[in-house]
Amino acid sequence: MKPKHTWLVLAICFICVLIGFLIKIPKPLRGNDKLLHTAFYFCAAGFLQLFFPKKLLVICLFLLLFGIGIEYLQEYSNTITHTRIHGRFDREDIYANAKGLALYLPIGIVFWIWAERRKKRQSSALRF
Repeated sequence: MKPKHTWLVLAICFICVLIGFLIKIPKPLRGNDKLLHTAFYFCAAGFLQLFFPKKLLVICLFLLLFGIGIEYLQEYSNTITHTRIHGRFDREDIYANAKGLALYLPIGIVFWIWAERRKKRQSSALRF
């Protein structure tokens, strides 16, 4: 995929995620809020690592800061509109986000090692 297209796909996904985190969760899923946070951040780290295989720590740091920012943005949006668009700032959501990233980290490290070895094999094969 061309770099321009990669950034376009990521920008569209980012906008969808931002909107998704600012609206209320449907009632059937509300009891599983923390599980959804954990699963989303686990999957988001994997998705981003497919685009940037060498940037695992940057990805995890970005997602952690993004999760904290979203929590503050939810509280701020409720203050500005004087209505409850979404939930409130929830420290437990941040912990759930970090848990998803921590669960993905070992998998991400294995993927990074695999990608590095594959790259070395391909470059040595091209020399001959």
